[in-house]
Amino acid sequence: MKITKVCKNCGAEFEADHREIDRNNAKFCSRQCGAIYSNAHRPYHLLICRACGKSFKSKAKQAKYCSRECAARNRFINKSGKTPKYRYHLNHTIDKLVGTDECFNCGWNKSICDVHHIISRKNDGTDDYENLIVVCPNCHRLIEKGLLDPTSIPTVSDRYRTMSLSDDQILDA
Repeated sequence: MKITKVCKNCGAEFEADHREIDRNNAKFCSRQCGAIYSNAHRPYHLLICRACGKSFKSKAKQAKYCSRECAARNRFINKSGKTPKYRYHLNHTIDKLVGTDECFNCGWNKSICDVHHIISRKNDGTDDYENLIVVCPNCHRLIEKGLLDPTSIPTVSDRYRTMSLSDDQILDA
């Protein structure tokens, strides 16, 4: 037996089975109206962002971040819990410092090269210029496979030192 009811969310009339009414389930005309109503009447929770530490309000009590930017930033925090200093600007900073974006090993410069850590960040390597080399994707793959020794490639600090020396100093040496 069907009974006509009015939806709590949109006010539309719908027919509900008497068994659903007995179970106190026949309140909404559709699942979508039920979800909209329950989300609108959900309480706010005061939470603290894991990335930036600011407090924020959310209807989802399991929320961890205050924004998409904080969630994206948190993906780059390494396992020891340290937030990297230059992570987002390494390529740009090195390009400004050294003045070129070519592979330090083979000289390839057709596109953006990769910044490689000689001692990886997961092994407590840092973003210091003595620990960084700029390599093309092919050389980077060779280093990752162990076919190319990264210590044989000049670091960013080595490249900067050679570029900062004037021609007279190079001739005198």
